[in-house]
Amino acid sequence: MRLAVFAYGSLMIPSSATRALGREVCDDDYEPALLRRHRRTWRVRVPLWSSELSREVAGVFLDVRRGQGFYLNGLLLDVSQSELASLRLREAQYVERDVTDEIDCVSGGQVRVVTFVGRPAYCRDMPPLKSHIPQRYLSRIERACKRRGKVFLQEFHETTDRARFPVFNGAYKFISSAQARRV
Repeated sequence: MRLAVFAYGSLMIPSSATRALGREVCDDDYEPALLRRHRRTWRVRVPLWSSELSREVAGVFLDVRRGQGFYLNGLLLDVSQSELASLRLREAQYVERDVTDEIDCVSGGQVRVVTFVGRPAYCRDMPPLKSHIPQRYLSRIERACKRRGKVFLQEFHETTDRARFPVFNGAYKFISSAQARRV
């Protein structure tokens, strides 16, 4: 049986997935899919250094949360067990969850699907750090969605909660060097 990760944020960006998996990933490696009974939201906080703000901030990143009557679009990416282990290191603020029974995709039931869901400890404010969404992160995800077509991008926006955090421009880096190498 195939093993795939359901990508709903930066893993939809081929260059980001390439760094995370240690192999070349291109647009053709992905399969569109829907994750039922979940909604995409802005809630995982990760310590970052913002070059633009010249200080450490709590970067706010995408997450998924359960919710009846909701769904979100994303992409399946086949992975090996060793690549999944690398993803666990990259997704330090997230926990792996099997979502096989909640996936709709063309390939049907011959695939085991996991995704990464925010750990509760990272889904709240990180005083004294102010929470901000990195504009570069959001823009790169939107470009990856747009390459899938206008309908995919529109569906991304419709199935993502409205951000309630300020956005910051410019470069940023993860405080965790282990995580920074895989993002």
